[in-house]
Amino acid sequence: MAKAIYSLKIYLFREQLRLTPKEESALRSICIFIVRLYIKVWFNSPSSIKAPLQDLTFMKNLLQYASIDKDLSQIAVKKFCGHLWYLSAELCAFDFFDEAVPLETKRKMIHALNNDECLSELNSNAQRLIIFAKNANELLEKEIDDFICVKTKNLFKRFAINTTFLNENPLMWANNADYNTALSILKNIAVINDVAERGVKIIEDYNNKITKDESQKQYLLQVVRDYNKKYPDHRKETLTQVTQS
Repeated sequence: MAKAIYSLKIYLFREQLRLTPKEESALRSICIFIVRLYIKVWFNSPSSIKAPLQDLTFMKNLLQYASIDKDLSQIAVKKFCGHLWYLSAELCAFDFFDEAVPLETKRKMIHALNNDECLSELNSNAQRLIIFAKNANELLEKEIDDFICVKTKNLFKRFAINTTFLNENPLMWANNADYNTALSILKNIAVINDVAERGVKIIEDYNNKITKDESQKQYLLQVVRDYNKKYPDHRKETLTQVTQS
């Protein structure tokens, strides 16, 4: 997002910056893409329960964006084809808890849980949807229930989620205790790279500096993470608040 904001600022002050016509045209194309497609997706990206439908919708929007900017569309589609993790059969289970998914679609998703084949023409045993850019247009005809199959149940098993709510009308799920318990679990799962990247940074900073024992190293990482949560910065106000609590 930092680069997106930077691009928007440059375009706003383009007259002062004396851009060439080619630079201004390219920057304008990027800014239009940011405003029309990227901003909404970026703000929703931390939400686990929105991830599958959002990824499918975003891919469709990228494909249709060819009518506005064909070159940019092709580049974005090719890149995004390598990031369709949440369109795998298992992770599509998140969408049972997404309010943006219509009730009728959720009913179809329940029915699809008994399907043995998981989009065999697109999906493999890999942990993400495998599709090449040249075939991406096939996704324009797909809805989120098309990605649901018997493997989708694996996510519920991983988190020991009681699935009795699936026997009820989706309209009534909000009043179901098992559904709300599952929702509270799944909506708090981190689905963006920030967490993993912070973990990598920690291990780079502390690896072999304090201990080389693997078990002790794991304890060390937990202590460092806890410390970073309590002390996100070194300001006096932060240290005072933590001490008082």
